[in-house]
Amino acid sequence: NPQPPNLQTLIALALFAVGLLTGALLRRASLAVDRRSAELTSPLDWTRARDLPLTSALAGQPRGDTCPPQLPCDCACGSQPCDASIVVCPPCDCVACATCPPCAPCDRKGVTVNECMIRNRTLMEGSGVYAKRMGLPAAERVNGMLIEELQPHLHFRPGYAYGQTDDVEDPSHLIPWLLGNQVDLKSASRRVFLNLGANAFDTSTAWFMRTYPVNFDEIHAFEITGAFVPPRAALARLPHPPNVTLYAAIVGARDFPASGHGLPGIDIVRFINEELNIKAEDTFIVKMDIEGAEWEVLPAVLQNACALAVIDELFVEIHYGDPAMAGCGWDQFYPRRIEDALALARALRAAGLRTHLWP
Repeated sequence: NPQPPNLQTLIALALFAVGLLTGALLRRASLAVDRRSAELTSPLDWTRARDLPLTSALAGQPRGDTCPPQLPCDCACGSQPCDASIVVCPPCDCVACATCPPCAPCDRKGVTVNECMIRNRTLMEGSGVYAKRMGLPAAERVNGMLIEELQPHLHFRPGYAYGQTDDVEDPSHLIPWLLGNQVDLKSASRRVFLNLGANAFDTSTAWFMRTYPVNFDEIHAFEITGAFVPPRAALARLPHPPNVTLYAAIVGARDFPASGHGLPGIDIVRFINEELNIKAEDTFIVKMDIEGAEWEVLPAVLQNACALAVIDELFVEIHYGDPAMAGCGWDQFYPRRIEDALALARALRAAGLRTHLWP
């Protein structure tokens, strides 16, 4: 007859079980944040912190006090005063002409731009030419998947900062970290690319079509300048031509109708959840370059569980004021600073949204 286990055996089994449980918990914790990376800001902390006064190193004024009650259109509208068609201008709730297209950083946004961002010549002349930009060690994990280090000291543009490219908008350093290179996204029955601030078709949309390892069957592009013109004849010759839809509307966190000669506004979170009706089983990639409106939109995304659940990967240009970026027309984004951009990107990652700083 089998003998009942003695006390020593029971103690050994209990210790073994505790060891297994401890190992599992440690492994789970190691997937969330790499020990080398800075502590991630939680979404709740971010939504509280974003409303606190923050002094700009250049402007010297607290956040929220730098915008006049009304702004002239000083870009494409030739410094004409605003009319009655006004929209809320994030992040500081001033107003701007609804009829004016946004100012394009570097004056040639989306095209190869030389000498826009001020570069550190010592860095370029030293190890810059041999410095890594395509094979950097991973910084952390998002939903268990490795992701690149955020490099604010290089303004998130390693290739340009090191002098390895003269295109300040070269996104090639992101290629090794595309989620589609790590998991199968191409087998989904619905594969959607949403381009917010699309500019010309041959800029970011063409880059994602050529580079991202998914054949998108839907491309939804928001662009208000008229620059986005799909080459439909060329697209029709592709083995898997996508259905391309253009929206001439202002991307934001609320809906509002067109007034006068102005454009309508779209609550992009509602658009994703209701109009696109994206499901968790779909492949859904989002690129966002909306000239400062991301400071209004991204906190809304963080507070919407449905949007967080369906976006597989986000590529976002977070605009901020910094002397090095003055040549790119980024002075208008003060009092937001590079520290704010880094905190927002980390909050998105901490919420489980795989986020890259574009470009």
